[in-house]
Amino acid sequence: MGTPPAVLRRRPPRWALVTVTLIGLYATFGFLILPHILRSQMEQKLPAVLHRPVSVRQVRFNPFAISITIRGFSSP
Repeated sequence: MGTPPAVLRRRPPRWALVTVTLIGLYATFGFLILPHILRSQMEQKLPAVLHRPVSVRQVRFNPFAISITIRGFSSP
């Protein structure tokens, strides 16, 4: 009797790799990049609308729940 055939490793389909990559990019942009952009834009544009200085301590965005949390918003 011969040895059993080696277990062949199959590569995941190309569409699966593309999907995982796109989800990873979406999460990276939503969790890491977008909050910084939103915070800086709020601090730049809101003073002109409110006619007073504005500061924002923290902006958090969850791209999967599509929710935003703004902490430390003050307009003295």
